[in-house]
Amino acid sequence: MALNAAIIAITIVIWLIVVFITRAIFRATIFRDAHRLGTGLSEATIARDLGPLFDRYITRDSKIWITGSDGTPLYRLLYPWHRRLKRWLRRGCKIDYLLIEPSPRGKKAFADLARRFGGQLRVFVVDSADEVAESNSASFAKRMRTFHPTFVQNSGNRLMWIEGNHPAHSTTAYDCEFVPPPVANSDDRFEEYLEMIETVRDGPAHRLET
Repeated sequence: MALNAAIIAITIVIWLIVVFITRAIFRATIFRDAHRLGTGLSEATIARDLGPLFDRYITRDSKIWITGSDGTPLYRLLYPWHRRLKRWLRRGCKIDYLLIEPSPRGKKAFADLARRFGGQLRVFVVDSADEVAESNSASFAKRMRTFHPTFVQNSGNRLMWIEGNHPAHSTTAYDCEFVPPPVANSDDRFEEYLEMIETVRDGPAHRLET
């Protein structure tokens, strides 16, 4: 019995190592030319895929706009999004984070982080997209339950990460796209999606109390 259990445990460890190495090789292959041409991914995560792609561009002068839903990525056990955000904020950048229908746990996690970094991190919340009065704000808020664009602008450069479908309660998003500065600087979607975020931020959303 003990021998069988040990064999099963070793097999599981080996399988996990193979999965990790395979994923690392896949990401390296996919992202090799991403900083020049951009890349699309059928599924990805904001911490493990967006994070490394954005990291080289985040400086003290960066302004970042991020869209999310219930806040799961910030508090999911062993998921590195919380650590990634803190790393960027320590560089001195400024982040506007828009949450559509966040959970109480998500609100608390973001409030704690925003309190730590003061005005660098501003978190805006739409508690219920269904209760937003009919307008562009309402349609945008409902769309951004699962459609999550993220932007960075600094020193004349822009970059985008677009999640076509990021379900609530999940760290995995689908139909994703990374758009690097050589492409994003002339991509009309930057202004279009940024206007969408700011329309909701400045309209039905409210600033999360810290």
